[in-house]
Amino acid sequence: MDHKRLRIAALILSWGAACIPPDVFGHDLPSPSAENRVVLRVGYPVGAFSPGFVEEVRSLLEVWGTRLARKYRPGGEVEIAMHNDLPSIIAALESRSLDLLVISSLDYIDLEAGRILEPVTTEAETDLEFVLVVRRDRNIREVRELAGGRCFIDGGAVGRLPQVWLDVALHRSGLPSYRTFFEEVVIRDMASQAVLPVFFKQSDAGVTTRNAYKTICELNPQLKEELAIILSSPGMIRGLNCIRSNLEPDLKSTTIKALLEMDQEPEGQQILMLLGVHSIIPFKPEHLDTVRSLYNEYKALK
Repeated sequence: MDHKRLRIAALILSWGAACIPPDVFGHDLPSPSAENRVVLRVGYPVGAFSPGFVEEVRSLLEVWGTRLARKYRPGGEVEIAMHNDLPSIIAALESRSLDLLVISSLDYIDLEAGRILEPVTTEAETDLEFVLVVRRDRNIREVRELAGGRCFIDGGAVGRLPQVWLDVALHRSGLPSYRTFFEEVVIRDMASQAVLPVFFKQSDAGVTTRNAYKTICELNPQLKEELAIILSSPGMIRGLNCIRSNLEPDLKSTTIKALLEMDQEPEGQQILMLLGVHSIIPFKPEHLDTVRSLYNEYKALK
C-alpha cells in the first residue's frame, strides 16, 4: 500500500475503526442469529476529505468494514455511508440509519443538530495549528508579498479548515480572499505535496499543519534550513466523533469506551502513530471555542 493509502487508512481507522465496540464484536459472543445480530452504521461527510481522496476512501471503507466485521464477530455488520451534504446526515440521524458520525469541526458547527447528535470524543491534540511556509531565500516577511503567486494547500484530512483560516488571516491584513489574492491555488491530498513544491521552487507558498511540517523537516533537515513559516493559526480541533443521541445505551457506552481506550491496544497504537495522534479524549464544548470564533469571523466576510 502506498503512502497515500496508508494515510487514508490511518485517518479512517483512527476516527472510525476504533469506534467499533469490542463488546459488540466480541470474540466470545455466540454464533450469529437474529437475536444477536448487530449493525453499526458509520457515516463520513465527503467534505472531510479533499476531492482526490473521496473514491479511495469509499473503496477502503468497504474493505475495512467487511474485514472488521468478520474479524470480531461473524454476525456483526458495519454499514458505511459517505454523505454528500449535511441535510442527508440529518435525515439519516432522524431515520436512525446513522449511529456514529465522524465529522469535521466546521461541519459540526454548520450541522447544528444538538438534539439528535451528541459529540463524544476528539483527538488529544486540541491545538492543531496551520502554517504558511515560503522559501527563506526570497526574504518574504509579510503575507502581502505573496500577492499573485502560487499556493499549495494540504487539505487531505482537514476539510475546509485551512482555507477558512487563510481567508480570515488575509482579511485581517487588509487583503482579499485567498482565491483572489493568489493567482493559482492547488488543494493537495498530503502535507508533502503542499510543502515540497515550495522547496523545489514550483510554488510560492504552502499551507499544512505545524506537526506535519515538523515531521517533514525531521525527515529532511534541509527543508528546515531553506523554508520558513511566515504565518500561523491559533490552535484548533479538526474533527470529532459523534453518536446519535438516541442510540441504545449499551451500544453508546461501549462505543465511547472503545474510542477512549484506543491508545491502550497494539493495533490502536499503530494506527495513532501513523496518523500522528497520541490518544483520543472525551469531547468538551470548549474544544470548539477557537474554531467557532474563527468560523464566525469567516462567515462575517461573506
